Amino acid sequence: MLDNHASRYGDAVLAAAEGACPALGIRLFTEEPATSGFLQALDQYNSKFHRDYNKAKEAFKQAYKARNGNRPAHIGLKEFLSILGGDASLGLPGVWFSCRHSASYGGRMR
Repeated sequence: MLDNHASRYGDAVLAAAEGACPALGIRLFTEEPATSGFLQALDQYNSKFHRDYNKAKEAFKQAYKARNGNRPAHIGLKEFLSILGGDASLGLPGVWFSCRHSASYGGRMR
């Protein structure tokens, strides 16, 4: 689902979507351009998720530093999954996959 912002519809994007989407069983769905924010559901959801993820990433870095004496050099796949799913060794509940905590996205869905 995309809004109709011009950046989503460059020639290269449309050419790639034309060939790849049908082969993957994906159909592009768009919202009207310049609609109010409450109509752009993915923007609202993604915005909240990014804010929550960034807070959790900072908490992960601080907990990592407290345990190891330095902040992680980079956030790779392992660290990314620890932020989303939680890391018991660091005492972090996770943003997405932690069903133990009702504040997580997964916890809200149970």
